Amino acid sequence: DHRCVGINGKNSEMHAAMGLCNLPRVEKLISDRRDQFLRYHELIDDRNVVLPKPPTADFKHNYSYCPIILPSEGALQSTMAHLESSGVVARRYFYPSLNRLPYLSTTQSCPISEDIANRIMCLPMSEDVTPALQQRIATLILESIAEAQLVAQL
Repeated sequence: DHRCVGINGKNSEMHAAMGLCNLPRVEKLISDRRDQFLRYHELIDDRNVVLPKPPTADFKHNYSYCPIILPSEGALQSTMAHLESSGVVARRYFYPSLNRLPYLSTTQSCPISEDIANRIMCLPMSEDVTPALQQRIATLILESIAEAQLVAQL
C-alpha cells in the first residue's frame, strides 16, 4: 500500500558491509536467476499468459523479477489465490498504476499502464526456488488459467 511520497533508501553501514560480503556471489546469483527466468519461460508456454522478454539482445538483464501478464484482473486474482492456497507466495508487480496512487493529485488517465498493472504479477525467484518448485508453480498457474477460461465460457 502506498500512502505517501518517499524513498526506499534505508541502507546503513551494516547493509553496506553485507553487500560487500555478498559481492563475490553476485555473478553466480544472476546466472542462477537467469536459469530460473528461462525455466519459467519454458514451463509457462501458454497463449493466455505473456512473459515479457528483455527489449534487445544487448540488454544487460539482472533477472531480479520474472513478471507474467495474465488475461484479466480476475485471472490474476484467482491465480494468486490458487498459488497462495498451495503455499506459494507471488506478488503484484507495480500495483496500482502510478497515476492511481492516492496521494497524487492527477486525474490523467493512463489506460495501458492501468490495464497492465491490474494483470501483472511476479513469480517467486530466489535460491530456494528449485526446478521442481518451478514446475509446481507453472502447473498451478496453468491450472488456474484453464479454470478461468472454462468459467468465462459458461
